[in-house]
Amino acid sequence: MTEYEQLNHMVRAPSMSSKEICYYLPHHGVLKPSSTTTKLTVVFNGSSPTS
Repeated sequence: MTEYEQLNHMVRAPSMSSKEICYYLPHHGVLKPSSTTTKLTVVFNGSSPTS
């Protein structure tokens, strides 16, 4: 996550009151131990339904 911040791929969400509308992009890590370069890849789910 630190690298994503440094590359400007993300920003930290500021503290918000519960009345403000905000959106989050769901994501999770996919581990591939056999990889020699990227053992963990972050996968984003931009098509996830909103609640």
